[in-house]
Amino acid sequence: MGSLPEIKEMMAPGGKWYTLDLYLNKKPGTYFTYGNIYFGIIGTLIEALSRIRYDIYMRDHVLLPMGIKGSYNVLDIPDINTVAVLYRNSQPQSDNYGGIKPAQPDLS
Repeated sequence: MGSLPEIKEMMAPGGKWYTLDLYLNKKPGTYFTYGNIYFGIIGTLIEALSRIRYDIYMRDHVLLPMGIKGSYNVLDIPDINTVAVLYRNSQPQSDNYGGIKPAQPDLS
């Protein structure tokens, strides 16, 4: 599998992967369609505008004010045993911490 195109190649007119059929001609707020790419863009915008890392922003400004103990950072979850393990064919694929929080990664 090759590398992914840069976002500007899809979003900007003249980009290698830009085509008009990527976008709907709908008035904002009148139509919704799901796309994974949009959540990455929204997260990047939140970080750029707030100057706060996405997981910290979401924790402090969305989750905690709503009384939600979840997080986008597994290290913030009070009880590691409440994290759901993702399985495929009865084999753990992701988030299989075995009751032990992972080490803090270097995010510098």
